[in-house]
Amino acid sequence: MVEDEVHEMVTRAVREAVDAEERGVLVRLDQGAIGWICQVSDWWPSEQANAAQTMIRSLRDPTAIPLLVALVTGARQMPPDCAQSLPYWCVEAATAIPGERTLAALLEVLTESSGNTTDLRAAVAEALGDRGDMHAIDGLRTTLTEIGSGQSDGEHRWLKVKTATALAKLGDAGGLAVAVDALGDEWAPVRWGAVQAIEVLRPPNAVELLSPLIHDPDARHDAIRSLAEVGTPEAIDVLIPLADDPDGDVAELCVMTVAKLIGLRVDHNAGQLPDRAGLAAAWQQIRQTE
Repeated sequence: MVEDEVHEMVTRAVREAVDAEERGVLVRLDQGAIGWICQVSDWWPSEQANAAQTMIRSLRDPTAIPLLVALVTGARQMPPDCAQSLPYWCVEAATAIPGERTLAALLEVLTESSGNTTDLRAAVAEALGDRGDMHAIDGLRTTLTEIGSGQSDGEHRWLKVKTATALAKLGDAGGLAVAVDALGDEWAPVRWGAVQAIEVLRPPNAVELLSPLIHDPDARHDAIRSLAEVGTPEAIDVLIPLADDPDGDVAELCVMTVAKLIGLRVDHNAGQLPDRAGLAAAWQQIRQTE
């Protein structure tokens, strides 16, 4: 079976990477089981590549760290399709394995001098935020400064806001100014990232910052969800008028979101959702009883 073959090759690749580390030599990405994994990942999509993705993303044993480190930091040496998939699977796996070695490898990929794509660097920034290791803060701050004094294209602005979000997840507000500025960026993905950063940071004026985005056709769904996460009375007041929005999906999202926030039971299957007036009345009654 394909799964058995892939399991055997990944197991062998882990041993190869450990052996290379013990002998003090570089891991070769074009030889042995490791080379096989890189080749299979370049055949995307295929049954073997799917099986490799599943297994590599689920690696949690610390003995796999040398392999994950080699595959994350070696992205530039991989065939094109492989470089767009395999390193990302390894980043996901490495995020779940604690230890200084994986942290150092992720930070190495994050730096500009690594020569890696901004997309992979952004994935690493997000992983560092999710990892929850406070030792990543200095590296993330350095990246934020480095991008701020360098490139200003859309991809680097995206990386910048993802780095700011990662810092926010680690309790560092150093990226707040970056996130606020990015809310008005011309590129929609940057605005999406900025909305997420504001949601995580929760500055006192979060509702004021997010409110204009509910009218942004490319970011309004993200803004609505983030306002719901903020969940303050001011956020609810901003959301209620959207119950009558001409966009049916937006109106439904708003109704269900506000109903959940104020504890109003709504039967989504009944086919008749509350309108703006109904939500406003229910909300007013709740506030009067507080």
